[in-house]
Amino acid sequence: MTESEIHERFVDTYMHILKYVGDFVSVPTRPYKITFEAYTVMRMIATSDEPLTLVKIAKAQRVSRSAIARQINVLLDLKYIEQTTNTNDRRIKYLSLTPAGVKVEKEITKASEERFHQWVQVYGEKRASDTLRLYQRC
Repeated sequence: MTESEIHERFVDTYMHILKYVGDFVSVPTRPYKITFEAYTVMRMIATSDEPLTLVKIAKAQRVSRSAIARQINVLLDLKYIEQTTNTNDRRIKYLSLTPAGVKVEKEITKASEERFHQWVQVYGEKRASDTLRLYQRC
């Protein structure tokens, strides 16, 4: 297979498979008016053992601070998260889930896990594990 053919197949795979995966994982977030990326911010806050800031989240997700700021602004507007300013350094703002945010994060997590379970039942656990290993090597 030539490099050009590989490129064509890569683009075709992206358009039909990877976009499908993106759409698939984002379905549980739609009723709450947030993206899957915003949900991952909520999930990080919910599962963190330490207070999180925008900078820590951006580093963990390997994206820019402005990308995380966009997600945080949506979550703040929807009152799913709140910010608490560090009393010693007012530039530092800690993020936490509001009671509504706790509820929404739990509901999305449950729906996402159920949806994923259904997919694994169809796709197969071995194929799912093999696919995950392939993506992790990238």
